[in-house]
Amino acid sequence: MTTHGYEEIETNTVEHESVFSRTLGDASEIVSKEMYAFKDRSGKDLVLRPEGTAGVMRHVLETNGLLES
Repeated sequence: MTTHGYEEIETNTVEHESVFSRTLGDASEIVSKEMYAFKDRSGKDLVLRPEGTAGVMRHVLETNGLLES
């Protein structure tokens, strides 16, 4: 398979709710209709990731864009 220099990365399935409400706004359709939100045992607001951009960007920022080999 030709990958043209790309490699697969894995992102978190569960994210802090603030990642999406802060960047998309509380009134966006993703935040209000498309996210499954819940609290963890310590009371933190979490969501199942509604889309992948935040996780991919976190990976890029944390690794300076470098993929693990």
